Amino acid sequence: MKKQKEPVIKIIRFGSGEEVLLEVVKEDENWITLKKGIIILTGQDGIQFAPWGMVVSTEEPEFTVNKSHIMYTATPHPDAIKQYHDIFEGTAVPAHIEDSERQKQVEMNQREAIRNAEKARKEDQTRRSMNVADQLGFTDQ
Repeated sequence: MKKQKEPVIKIIRFGSGEEVLLEVVKEDENWITLKKGIIILTGQDGIQFAPWGMVVSTEEPEFTVNKSHIMYTATPHPDAIKQYHDIFEGTAVPAHIEDSERQKQVEMNQREAIRNAEKARKEDQTRRSMNVADQLGFTDQ
């Protein structure tokens, strides 16, 4: 029986500023194919993860990115890789929480993660808009 190859999990920081933990499917000199991404958010509560690429098809979950849009890639800490697998295997919620509580907790965490991701994206868009406005001379310097 052929042993299944362990997935390659990487941290990728895109030119947009998003830092994402995801699986690398394949890559060549100019392109990288990815799947199952979660955005890494940092804040007062430490590091959190939120859904990323929520509109990617579940039937065709892979997407290909031109490497020119990537600022850097890094190998994540083993604890981050374990959390990544726990999230996608559905075991990220502590086992001592009862089923109904567990479901409520999962839903609440997902809503909070989505709100945090939306807030981070809006802040990033505002920051990028201000940088463009500065470069074009539309703001007082």
